[in-house]
Amino acid sequence: MTILNPNCVYYLSDIHGPKSKVIRYDYDPLLWQTFHENNNNQYVVIEFFTANEFADHHLSEIIDQKFIDGIKRKEIYLLLHNSHEAFHWVVEPLYKNLIIPYNLPPEQVILLSESPDIYSVIEKVSGQLLVDKIQAKWINKFQYDIHRENRYLVSKGIIRPRLTNKTYSKKFLNLNRRWRSHRPGLVAALWDKNLLQHGYVSLAKSDDEKSWNNVIPELHLVLQNNSYFNSLFTERVNELKNIPDLKLDDVNLIENQPELTASLDRYYENTYFSVVCETQFFSNDNLDYGRFMSEKTFKPMAYRHPFILTTVPFVLEKLRDIGYQTFHPYINESYDLEVDNAERLYKIVLEIERLCNLNEKELHDFIDHVAPICEHNYDLLMNRSQFIFDLG
Repeated sequence: MTILNPNCVYYLSDIHGPKSKVIRYDYDPLLWQTFHENNNNQYVVIEFFTANEFADHHLSEIIDQKFIDGIKRKEIYLLLHNSHEAFHWVVEPLYKNLIIPYNLPPEQVILLSESPDIYSVIEKVSGQLLVDKIQAKWINKFQYDIHRENRYLVSKGIIRPRLTNKTYSKKFLNLNRRWRSHRPGLVAALWDKNLLQHGYVSLAKSDDEKSWNNVIPELHLVLQNNSYFNSLFTERVNELKNIPDLKLDDVNLIENQPELTASLDRYYENTYFSVVCETQFFSNDNLDYGRFMSEKTFKPMAYRHPFILTTVPFVLEKLRDIGYQTFHPYINESYDLEVDNAERLYKIVLEIERLCNLNEKELHDFIDHVAPICEHNYDLLMNRSQFIFDLG
């Protein structure tokens, strides 16, 4: 494959207002080595955030007119990279703001998305608009980042210890930054069940400026159909408001932390499982986003850690599809099949409670069973070469 604009890849984002675009001079060329296209196809690349940005710019302001002409002659592919997001709602504006107005052949347009489920949205939208389907690929940029960084650290002699039977100072690790509702919801339940004492847990002031005072009404609203959470956010409101900031290290909570941060090493090494609170959790009938796996999902694999994923349903299923192993029956993973959001979170809380209450023999048996799974996942992450998968 050949990228025709490697030094002039625009990133379009309407977050900072209309007509916002920057050239990705630092665009990572190594990523494209994972794009397994063993042919002579030519591509021109645009990164975007919402797809509404294409209404603010004429296409010739973003890529050369000669590339546009080449796309229309079906000589060049337009590769649209959704900037490490799993947004499903970008598909319709892509058609309405880009493909239809410029009369681009849909088969020459490829959408790169962090959602493995986005092709079903393409089928739906293209059918509604009576336009042919664009192509789509599922990109795992975050998995690639952890893979690459861990290989670099190993090359420098930094090797994560294997999971072994030993005395652990705490049972689990749970890292949180922005106060997305499932994160304080989980922490509130851990506090209520006296499980915070068994974990290294972070939840402190972040860039979203949320706190217990303003998040509790939201939590009650989205979790009230579960009797446990309904009671918790009705009867213990005043106590919840007094939960202090939970901090683990000196890494700031304002900026994203996608790296394998050395200051967190000791927390992984002194716990025997991770509770990962992913970016998305609350699934809905509108399917606004897909099964998103950020660096949070792959960090425990780099640390040889068993994990529970607090996220949308069926993510464990997708991890298994790409070769990773999960931990059933040693971890009850029925939560991954639960489509009711409040019930899924409650099942996760109950499983954390069960794992924290393992006696010494049960803990040794648990580690003996899950350690080979952790090794498999670590080896696959370290040796993986494919991070982009065809959809449709």
